[in-house]
Amino acid sequence: MSNTPVSLLGDTLLQPGGGATVSTSEALGNKTIGLYFSAHWCPPCRKFTPLLAERYNNLKEAGKPFEIVFVSSDRSRDAFEKYHSMMPWLALPFHNQDKKEELSARYKVSGIPTLVILDSDGELITDNGRMAVSNESCIEDFPWISSNSIFFDSCLSGNTSEVKRWLGKSPDFVTRKAPQEWHANHVLGEGWQPLVNPPRVMNAAGTVYLMANHPAYGLHLAAANGHTDVVRILLAAGSDMEVEDGDGDTPLAWATYCGRRETMDLLLAAGANHGFANSISRDQYEVLKGDGASLEYLKQKISPH
Repeated sequence: MSNTPVSLLGDTLLQPGGGATVSTSEALGNKTIGLYFSAHWCPPCRKFTPLLAERYNNLKEAGKPFEIVFVSSDRSRDAFEKYHSMMPWLALPFHNQDKKEELSARYKVSGIPTLVILDSDGELITDNGRMAVSNESCIEDFPWISSNSIFFDSCLSGNTSEVKRWLGKSPDFVTRKAPQEWHANHVLGEGWQPLVNPPRVMNAAGTVYLMANHPAYGLHLAAANGHTDVVRILLAAGSDMEVEDGDGDTPLAWATYCGRRETMDLLLAAGANHGFANSISRDQYEVLKGDGASLEYLKQKISPH
């Protein structure tokens, strides 16, 4: 499936206030696009829509090249038309249910309201557009590349092409923390999940979690998962090896905790500070679920011969 607005949404869209059609390419050309998955029967949607309309109008007044397309989950045409009449933006025609299903599957929409943000080429910027537009700084932050979670997901999963792509869009990702306002933990392979009493990062045999209430950087995530190719990319892009997460731990500390010895060797060869290794015993480390054998490995590597 192509990414162009026409291929994603069809040739025409409905204009607000009456249902006249407009060419998709004309309406969305050279604009950042928000796909708004919503329905009138959904109370959280009805609550969010007025805020979204306010921010949409503010962005338009500020001259930002932004357009929203309502992708309806309403159960009847009448409900769709009534709900769209309350919105100042475009809509996917209600009869175009095949496109609606394709979009929902493509962007893994599992609940509403969901706001997916695309760039003018149809490439995903963020699937958490609600957070982007809800921030008071949404106009200053437009087009919200910095709120993107895909970069951090890619560091976690070792997706080198995506890491390179997002660094190309915004090189300052190397200096950004995973957004604290997510108030959630990332479970590798499952996405951002709200958890109660979340666990710490587990060792090499377990799943790696990022505690977002003391957020980390992309280099931490790649190091903890042993993605040496991503670590090399981030270091070449200017990532600071000594950057600390909210607990004061460096990427080398994360790699050691998780038992990623190849990554440990890479960071040590690049000159990473290893002072933490002598501040804790193996027994203490293992109480914290850290990889005690890798701590001993590090101590042996740094000890004078």
